[in-house]
Amino acid sequence: MSVRHPTISAWQRDHHDGGYTSELEGFSLRVSWTPNTREARGAFAWTVARDGAKAHHSHERFEEMEAAMADAEEFARTEAARASH
Repeated sequence: MSVRHPTISAWQRDHHDGGYTSELEGFSLRVSWTPNTREARGAFAWTVARDGAKAHHSHERFEEMEAAMADAEEFARTEAARASH
């Protein structure tokens, strides 16, 4: 299986909590790591938010950080296109 890659080169690491952030189409994108627990294996997940609107969260957990970033970017682009119609 091929891992998708993010297209934004400006993802920034948050040194306080280890997550990654970026902006796209007026949305704030965030990818974070959830560590392993007894019930579940650790994984990456994303949150996409726009000022004043409810945040959207990934429904999928990602093994690869790049795949989570690419999925967050795709979601933001889709939502921006939907809002412009």
